[in-house]
Amino acid sequence: MLCYPAILEKDPETGTVMVSFPDIPFAHSVGDDEAEALLNAEAALVTAFEICEEKREAIPISALRQPHGPLTQSCCAATPTIPWYKMIA
Repeated sequence: MLCYPAILEKDPETGTVMVSFPDIPFAHSVGDDEAEALLNAEAALVTAFEICEEKREAIPISALRQPHGPLTQSCCAATPTIPWYKMIA
């Protein structure tokens, strides 16, 4: 299982929660509330890993860093691409 820090931001106009990943800048998600946003964030991570696999690129490593932004949590994704990462490393 791969885990990455996730930054959650609530949109003041719509009330939706947006999720971004400092270590994977091309992975984003959104939800009507925090729970839905985090659920969608897992799917965004899996999609990001699949894109890396298709491009034959290494999956970005999660850096240990201090939380920053409005709200930081971690999001984990179980994915079958882990063996692929080992193959291209």
